[in-house]
Amino acid sequence: MRINNWLEKVKSAGLKVGILPENLLIKYKRDYSRQLKDAGSLLVFLQPYPELLPPVFGDLGYKLKLSKYARGIDYHNILKDKINLLANALVNNIESKLLWIGVDNHFLPEKKLAYEAGLGEIGYNTLLINPEIGTYSFIGLMAVNIKIEINHLNSDKICCDSCKLCQKHCPGKALYLEDGIPKLYKEKCISYLTQKKGVLGRSQDKLISNNFWGCDICQQVCPYNNTKTAKNIRNETAKEWTGIKEIDPEWVINSYLEKKKIYNDYAFSWRGNRVLVRNLLINLSNIKNRQYNNIVDKLEVSNSPIIEHYLSLYNKMN
Repeated sequence: MRINNWLEKVKSAGLKVGILPENLLIKYKRDYSRQLKDAGSLLVFLQPYPELLPPVFGDLGYKLKLSKYARGIDYHNILKDKINLLANALVNNIESKLLWIGVDNHFLPEKKLAYEAGLGEIGYNTLLINPEIGTYSFIGLMAVNIKIEINHLNSDKICCDSCKLCQKHCPGKALYLEDGIPKLYKEKCISYLTQKKGVLGRSQDKLISNNFWGCDICQQVCPYNNTKTAKNIRNETAKEWTGIKEIDPEWVINSYLEKKKIYNDYAFSWRGNRVLVRNLLINLSNIKNRQYNNIVDKLEVSNSPIIEHYLSLYNKMN
């Protein structure tokens, strides 16, 4: 099988692929020898993800928000399965050996690697912007022992130097430039705060507002996510993604108290129930909603200083 035939398989899988230049691979092999020690090539994949409908939050309806990337089945599994199939196709037809596959389970700088592999540029929102699919994508890596040469599939360049809509619309003003390089102040980023453990500052609690997990504002306003091509790609991708229909606040609380894992197949489950319960209490306090008083009262026996802190704030709600 020639490499062009394999690239067609990549395209059929709904992915985009680039390859890290050899001079950069040498540098990364020094820094990440465990994954890349014997690598002849490092391939970088982009998986677009769809704009699935938001879930209902029990009796709250759509008053709480779940980030788009977390509305579908966990992307780690979907992308890893695809890369495994492509790796088998490559190994079985070209004398090569699969060394490693990485999908957000490592410390390699995925966004930087995707940029260096020619798959897009880093925008003011600090996300990778691909000319065709915008920012709504996941990144996967594959290392093989032989040198592979492919032409970059994306020759179009993006222009992210004038609109700055992401900076203007970010609620926490978390996006800024430092020596011309886009930076993110994590402690002001809603998405980061909904994933951070522990007790947050009061201003951070307020900033989270009604976001149960994640935030999409800097992506929603990006012009590259609103082109006809990008929307068509997302619609096509939706066919292989199962979306979550409902997140029941009562279930979230009961599962925490009963020490049961919930929504294991979704990307927001990895952080654990305590963070989800904390976020729920923050949300309910911010929107001043007491519909779940009877359920929230069960948390009195949680024995968690973090939950006790947020339960106290909830009970003080006007």
